[in-house]
Amino acid sequence: MPPKDEVGWVPGGSRPVDFLTWWDESLLMLRPVSAEAELWVEEHIGRDGSYQPFWPTVVVERRNLVRVLKVICDEEFAIDPIPRRSGTINRIEEHADQLQAQMVPGLTADGIPLGELEDLDRSLDISDSERLVYQERRARARLERELTAEEAMSVYVAVGEAGISENGGWPAETDLALKMSVTSLMFALLNRPAEA
Repeated sequence: MPPKDEVGWVPGGSRPVDFLTWWDESLLMLRPVSAEAELWVEEHIGRDGSYQPFWPTVVVERRNLVRVLKVICDEEFAIDPIPRRSGTINRIEEHADQLQAQMVPGLTADGIPLGELEDLDRSLDISDSERLVYQERRARARLERELTAEEAMSVYVAVGEAGISENGGWPAETDLALKMSVTSLMFALLNRPAEA
């Protein structure tokens, strides 16, 4: 590969960014900023392959978001973090980050042995029918403004459209902390008393 263009850097990171991102609640915009990213976009998406009014910035619809981001990450491109709107907090990611920070290799924050952590992970396995319920409840929570757009998107990506058996039915990228956060949220939303 040729050297990376020095256009942008991941904040606090040590490698150049290949794609800049922008999220507008319904679409993700990916702007290639390195020569490799521009070539990848041309070869894999193309200007004529779908509706692309801002070419070479690529418009990615929600239904294709997970697949496109997975392929980009699998090919080891660097993506700048999806910016959050000022003043908003993504409670799902914040909770998952707090849980992740409490987990150390081999033990949880409470000193629970890793084997028990693995048992916890297995207890959070989801089936395709549960995934459907999670996604439907996530969508309703967004419509009812119980979740911000960013939070709803975090749940959507974490639950995914399909999962893998090696990760308990969750997408490969969903770690234990995020599984715990999403499962806790769904328990709260699904067990909320009906309003009269």
